[in-house]
Amino acid sequence: MKTDKAILAIETALGNAVALKIYGKVHLCKDKSDITIRKSGVILKIDSILKEHAVRIEDLCAIGVNTGPGSFTGIRIGIALVKGLARPFDIPVVPINSFQAISHQLGLKRDHYIIINAGGGFLYTQALSDPYIDDSFSPAMLIHIDSLEENLPKNTPVILYGEKLENVSEKLKTVSPSHAVIESSSPIVNSIALLTEEAMETGRPCGYRDIKPHYIKPSYADL
Repeated sequence: MKTDKAILAIETALGNAVALKIYGKVHLCKDKSDITIRKSGVILKIDSILKEHAVRIEDLCAIGVNTGPGSFTGIRIGIALVKGLARPFDIPVVPINSFQAISHQLGLKRDHYIIINAGGGFLYTQALSDPYIDDSFSPAMLIHIDSLEENLPKNTPVILYGEKLENVSEKLKTVSPSHAVIESSSPIVNSIALLTEEAMETGRPCGYRDIKPHYIKPSYADL
């Protein structure tokens, strides 16, 4: 029996986190107090949070997962795990991309431009106006830091999400000092849970067979 719309959220693209939304609240895996869980992979975190709230996998009404962009390996692990959990019980799956989750987490209600480190001087970027609608402003892109100035939307706050973006922050001060810059590394797994719930309420889940990674690097798409 499904348990009061229990929703599991998995985030392995930009981190290693799990959340469970049940009875109107989002609960994060309490891995700080348990060194074994903290150092373990996402599978043990899922097991821990489900046991903590007496929820079985078959009780879940949906699973939300971050489909990227982010760590190539992390994205593949997350999607493979979701397919393995959802398939035996035909649990609906909701893909949430990194930009949507970051936008929702920060609660921004106007146009904004999100930047995530892609490594090697490259950046994942997207301008959004609504976290509930992918491509609500412009499509996600992979750009080099040297082309940042020409890609910056005018009069739009810039969100630097994650680590190793100090060079981008310095670049922005040089090429566009008037842009408002917000730096954040807050966990986004709770937003994945909430966005999953909203997608279920508006009839936008998908089957586990249809879940696809949100790769941006061309070389990744061909793998």
